[in-house]
Amino acid sequence: MSAPRVTVLDFGIGNLYSVCRAVEKSGASVELVDKCPRADQVERLLLPGVGAFAKCLDAMRRYGAVDLAREFALTGRPLLGICVGMQALFEIGEEFGEHQGIGLIAGRVKQLQPAAGNNAFKLPHIGWAPLECPRPGRWDSSPLRSVKPGEFAYFVHSYHGLPDDPEAVLATTTYDGTKVTAAVIKENVTGVQFHPERSGPVGLKIMESFVHS
Repeated sequence: MSAPRVTVLDFGIGNLYSVCRAVEKSGASVELVDKCPRADQVERLLLPGVGAFAKCLDAMRRYGAVDLAREFALTGRPLLGICVGMQALFEIGEEFGEHQGIGLIAGRVKQLQPAAGNNAFKLPHIGWAPLECPRPGRWDSSPLRSVKPGEFAYFVHSYHGLPDDPEAVLATTTYDGTKVTAAVIKENVTGVQFHPERSGPVGLKIMESFVHS
């Protein structure tokens, strides 16, 4: 039986080596592609991304990743966005103005805001933080199904996605009193704000669940 196949898009933005290594450790074969494939050529799709929302989306559009992601989502096969790749799944990003996203998750990407009275709030949010489950059983059929609430993942960001539909929130965390969207999901499309490839055994469990979904 052949190994699951994950296509990682190389549109010039993202820590691709670490992501590919995490996919391989999860038991999958990796296709790192610098030319946009067709949706019917992809078994599982991974959208990386770092840096500013607008720059990442511009690179995605030039590459063809925006149209590919929209077409691929309709196939029902697994799609995972990481960090800005997760933010790109939303309709609008508000970093340095308003910018169109892929639009697979209704909502906006907004800057993290301090809790009332917290004058010492600092950005970016960098470091390990516990993953919180919105309700019992929420992770059962998702790529977080092997994770226990309270286990830690690694974050580096100043913005997060706020879905219009609260049911799209898969996981949260808390940073200095501020509730943060840590993961979102809509059917076969999942996004994680944290970096599973930098989150040790917890991140590997998430990648394994994505690979074998």
